[in-house]
Amino acid sequence: MPESSSPPRSTLACLLLAALAFPALAQEAAVIEVEVTSISGNLVFIDQGREAGLQKGDRVVLQPEGGEPVELTVAAVSRSSSRCEPIGALPARVAIGVPGQAWVQKTEPAPSVAVPSDSPTLAPIPADTTLWDPDTPLLAPRPIKRIPADERAMRISGRFYILYNQTIDLEDSNRYYQGRVGNELRAENPFGAGGTFRYRTEVALRARQLERGDDDSDFEFRFRRLSYAWKSPRKGPWHVEVGRFAQTTLSELGTIDGGELSYQLSERHRVGFSAGFLPEPYPDMQTGEDLQLAFFYRFDLNRRRDLSLSLGFQKTFHKGREDRDLFLVKVEAIPNQHFSLHGTLWADLYGSEDRIKSRGLELSRAVLRSTFRLDADHGLTLRLSYRRWPELRRDGFNPALAEQVDDSEVLTVGADTWQGVGKHVILEAGADWWKDDEDSGFTFRGGFTLRELWRGNRISLSLGTIDGRYQEGFTFLASVSQQLGPVHCRLGYDGRLFDVDNGEDDQLLHALFANLDWAIMSDLSVSTSARYSFGDDAGGVDLSLYLQKTF
Repeated sequence: MPESSSPPRSTLACLLLAALAFPALAQEAAVIEVEVTSISGNLVFIDQGREAGLQKGDRVVLQPEGGEPVELTVAAVSRSSSRCEPIGALPARVAIGVPGQAWVQKTEPAPSVAVPSDSPTLAPIPADTTLWDPDTPLLAPRPIKRIPADERAMRISGRFYILYNQTIDLEDSNRYYQGRVGNELRAENPFGAGGTFRYRTEVALRARQLERGDDDSDFEFRFRRLSYAWKSPRKGPWHVEVGRFAQTTLSELGTIDGGELSYQLSERHRVGFSAGFLPEPYPDMQTGEDLQLAFFYRFDLNRRRDLSLSLGFQKTFHKGREDRDLFLVKVEAIPNQHFSLHGTLWADLYGSEDRIKSRGLELSRAVLRSTFRLDADHGLTLRLSYRRWPELRRDGFNPALAEQVDDSEVLTVGADTWQGVGKHVILEAGADWWKDDEDSGFTFRGGFTLRELWRGNRISLSLGTIDGRYQEGFTFLASVSQQLGPVHCRLGYDGRLFDVDNGEDDQLLHALFANLDWAIMSDLSVSTSARYSFGDDAGGVDLSLYLQKTF
């Protein structure tokens, strides 16, 4: 088979390697778990906001059940939720309830902020006044004894949630329903060994009523997570986790049904190994056909874990036959709330048994993202992504897709900026240039936000262009939002005028949408959304409800 080469590959590799050498002094990033609560057009709303430390421009990575991660950028935050925008079009596999992670700057908490659940428990100060030394100043800090993890009292936290979504197709009178009821639990030191037990289960119901066709429904019970993790006592070097969980050091390696073992060689060096089955990337997450073995290494620039470099290798077997040889390089840095850098490179090694790819190492995917934030009102995000389709036995062999796997590639370079002007105005702009093996295009968006014209109010307006492989046109988005105590509501209009590459006339689509987030109590919240779409040969209603109770 002829060798295939692509000019962007060496450029991408150089950019990522240059990022590794960035001489920034950084602070450790805090990674928080998020979940999609509603979707409105190309906008995604998640269940974490300002209280969790999220800011405009932060990075969010969703993990859909049906495929690869989806990168988002935080566009606006409220107290308990955030509005995010994807790079390009939003993939169809992103739906309500999809989990993910967000990277935020880890700052020193104010005295009134609760201590994070993974912080060491402090021993109470004895009331015995004989411990007071008259030669010690009254305001001198008392010595604090830290209780080892295996001596702390068991602590349990978690949540219950209900999710409901309904789509009504007004053109064909079809109806689609989706409901989920789930719970998640975290128990610290449940067995007196300092470990952490976590599980997440879910009951899902999907149904559809068709005007032309048979109605159907299906019911599923899902185990999203069931794991136990522990470390060697007294801050020892070992860390072990077993069960079903997303791999810890390199989450890009995926969720496994198995175990992970890591060892801290020194303050800056950690090595590890994982083995187990990869659940199928579908909602039922069936397992047993794909075995993986992985090795990884992490290097931290200094004791504070500033700039980190991670290397990984994953070997997979599909039904007992060798499948994938994947190499990973990952770099992360977040310096002092003004700069963040995330870069990951995936490369596949192909051999004589592969039917489509030529022998050798090929870059399959690369993501590089950097955000410069002078303050909350001034920032710039630069993005680069590259994708080739790997050849996997897990995906099966489809001759119709062989050409796509062999030749197709997509390179995207983009930037977003926001600049505050005075007290009430924020100017926003973004652009993306993309190129694949057959075509290229450029999209642009720009607008402004008026904030605090009255207390808790924001008004946004933006215009954009569409220049895709199959569509060209323009977009218009207008919205107004209001914070009323524990309630945040948003109303808006989304319009699209585009030309589809099929010889038909231009199409004009409209949508009216509304979102409401209500923190009923500190441990109870609800999010609702509604969207009415209408226009040329289209019409529909989308309704969703997300209720969450934490404990």
